[in-house]
Amino acid sequence: MDTESYTQAIAAILRGRKAELNMSNDDLVAKSGIPERTFSRLLSGERPMRMGQFFELVDALGLEPGEVMGLAKKKAAEISSTGAANNSR
Repeated sequence: MDTESYTQAIAAILRGRKAELNMSNDDLVAKSGIPERTFSRLLSGERPMRMGQFFELVDALGLEPGEVMGLAKKKAAEISSTGAANNSR
């Protein structure tokens, strides 16, 4: 699996958790300490996360890093296979 698939997977997981908590972008920006512009790029999957950013966001959302990585591995595989299927058309 490629880095882009993992980036998209992690972003989707974090967006989902943010929605579950009914947390606004402003709340998560304040809680994580990540600048708003960077935050938007990270959660859209536009930009890969640095390790520190990953831990800040995961902590702000009350998640465990290992849990997120496990879910991301499964989701990235789905994204990769979907992308491969779309590219073969």
